[in-house]
Amino acid sequence: MLASSALAQTPAAHGTTQKNDPFVAQAEAAYVSHLAAEKAGDVALYKQTRAKGAIDETVANLRQRGASEKDLSAALKRGAPYSTSLDGYRFLKADGVGGAGRLFYRKDWKNGDMEMVDFLGYVTRWEDGRWKVDCVINATGTKLGMGSAGKLQERTVDEVTEHRCLALK
Repeated sequence: MLASSALAQTPAAHGTTQKNDPFVAQAEAAYVSHLAAEKAGDVALYKQTRAKGAIDETVANLRQRGASEKDLSAALKRGAPYSTSLDGYRFLKADGVGGAGRLFYRKDWKNGDMEMVDFLGYVTRWEDGRWKVDCVINATGTKLGMGSAGKLQERTVDEVTEHRCLALK
């Protein structure tokens, strides 16, 4: 009975452009917590904020390098500087259904005279009574890029939305 009432209170993943949407707020909180867990090397918090598939992949990568799960804390700390904070990013949209959703962000900036753009997208899954972060993808480059027709055009968030890692499977 408790599990069904908890699920009833859970905001299902859905399409929205509203940053204050309960699903977006909870998914963002999970993302920020996952970054904090990496930075601190906090394995317990990491396991509370990352989807099981992402954790299994991380542990498998450690084993391939001859390390064990005991080395996870140090590995998280080493990888933390390469993770993408939401600082400076503008929320664009979320989509999804039920227990799986995707969130997308954009950051515009300058590198000298060049206009640059970063896109960030991640999948979040409902596991163990909370939203957990699964796959994270980002793309960085000049604001204008070569389009499919061979012409310069403004880059779009589609660069990350179409990535196979962000499929809602």
